[in-house]
Amino acid sequence: MTPRGAVTGARRRACCLEAPGRNRRPLLCPGVGRHARGCSLPQRIRRRNWSGGLIRAETLAICRFRGRSVRSERDTRTAAILEYDSRNNIFTPTSGLYAETSYLVAASALGSSADFERFHQIVLAWLPLPHEVTLGGRADYGWSSASTPFFLRPYIQLRGVPAVRYQGDEVASFELEARWQCYGRWSVVPFAGVGATHLEHPLSSSHRQSVASGGIGVRYELARKFGLHAGLDLAHSPGTTAIYIQVGNAWFRP
Repeated sequence: MTPRGAVTGARRRACCLEAPGRNRRPLLCPGVGRHARGCSLPQRIRRRNWSGGLIRAETLAICRFRGRSVRSERDTRTAAILEYDSRNNIFTPTSGLYAETSYLVAASALGSSADFERFHQIVLAWLPLPHEVTLGGRADYGWSSASTPFFLRPYIQLRGVPAVRYQGDEVASFELEARWQCYGRWSVVPFAGVGATHLEHPLSSSHRQSVASGGIGVRYELARKFGLHAGLDLAHSPGTTAIYIQVGNAWFRP
């Protein structure tokens, strides 16, 4: 068991694959962070709206208890990622689909402290409706093997739900929003979501957890040329109320 204490001294290195195209962004590994940078790998594919590649990343986590290092975990991971992107705008889409599939493997033969696997699937979709309304949906599913380190386990990601509060071996969530551009550049955005987790080898009697959240937001169109909206979201879930500053869509994927 991991002792109580903070995870500190994290060092991250990633060899990232740049997907060619208008954005030339690196495809990043789950658990490494969306702002990791590294060297480009020669393996890459791109066909119309499809892109994909391989990533190799390393994380060193040092667990401290009462100021002393009691355990360190080094994980060297390889991930395969496949993306599909037909959005009409990367900032605030009004139509299109974004899907990302990733499969991560860590093995002791590659220098990892543990052997584990992780799968993640995310689908975002937008549909234009009459009267300046855009309907959006986000579906998210994550799975990890029993030996996956706690800091890499999937968790429910919904507005109004604290990050990492609901973790498990399997996690699924769904969120729906409707943005109505009601007056000039101004829009209102009601939203609601639900998520559930399942723990295969629980440490307590609670095997399954679920949570629902919802709220409302306001947006202002900062740049019509780029379709960029920004604003605030007020979200609530049982025991938690939060305010989010949004630039672009709340589910922004660069």
